[in-house]
Amino acid sequence: MTDLVLVNPPTSAAERYGRLAEGGSKLPPLGLALLAGIAREAGFSVAVLDAEALGLTAEQTCERILQLDPSVAGFTAVTMTVHAAAEVAQLLKSAGSRALTVIGGVHVSAVPEETMEAFGAFDAAVLNEGDATLPELLAAVRAGEELAGVAGLLLRDGSRLVRTAPRELTMDLDALPMPAWDLLPDLAETYRPAPNAYRRLPSSSLVSSRGCPGACTFCDRTVSGSRVRSYSAAYLMRMVETLHAEYGIRDIIFHDDNFLASRKRVFEFCALLEQAGLDLVWSCTGRVDAVSPELLSAMKRAGCWQVAYGVETGSQELLDELCKGTTLEQVRTAVAWTHAAGIE
Repeated sequence: MTDLVLVNPPTSAAERYGRLAEGGSKLPPLGLALLAGIAREAGFSVAVLDAEALGLTAEQTCERILQLDPSVAGFTAVTMTVHAAAEVAQLLKSAGSRALTVIGGVHVSAVPEETMEAFGAFDAAVLNEGDATLPELLAAVRAGEELAGVAGLLLRDGSRLVRTAPRELTMDLDALPMPAWDLLPDLAETYRPAPNAYRRLPSSSLVSSRGCPGACTFCDRTVSGSRVRSYSAAYLMRMVETLHAEYGIRDIIFHDDNFLASRKRVFEFCALLEQAGLDLVWSCTGRVDAVSPELLSAMKRAGCWQVAYGVETGSQELLDELCKGTTLEQVRTAVAWTHAAGIE
């Protein structure tokens, strides 16, 4: 018997990328790895089932969950995978599983009631960040207590849906445990980014901050909000060193909304990375108004080979319509500075 099984739903590369499946990415579910680490640190037995990475069908995923006999089956889902998550949850119900089925992730956080109304196989939803909500939910389930006292949930009450008290965002990311990478399939062998996103293999990914202060009209900030909260440079260095030493990773992609949001932190991280002299390269995302020649030079010395800028469009009119807050001149300048630093 297991307290918790965290599930990345079964979806194939063909479903995600169509004719471009061969060039698609297969990335580790970082959110599930972190939640697994949090639950394990709180004293619960945890398993992670990355059905997507393992190429499982819905039926095979259900069978593996049943073998673990969890008290809680937690699913993450984006919009294109929520149907697959619901299918597995329904198969669990049909098989007589006693597990509480819980859905989390960006889709249900963006449209909570609509998701729960559409998919009756989910017993509860964790809204927004689950760092504190999940261990409290597990403790309540173990004690046989009502979940109404756990903040950050959407619950079923007969035919009604009821939200519990709102949950505050996690402010101190350094207080969180390391992700439970050991509970995922082999990082070096199982996962691979898209061909244009890595310089070396094995490659993996990290998210080192949450939140974005931007007001872009195309972006939803439901889960992590508008305030940027980051791991410190020292904690981030620990994560990088762990991936390098214990999992053989030689290329890291930072998938933050804006890795460059705090120049001070990036300078500190680059200094630590350069001092450590790891056999490692890395890339990141960023806004064109967040860089300087000095910052890019420090990043290059620390092993950065690529920055993915959110340019969005070559039309200033469209940039203004999107509330991007940047100009085409800033785009040209940032790209020129980046090339001058020797970064792609």
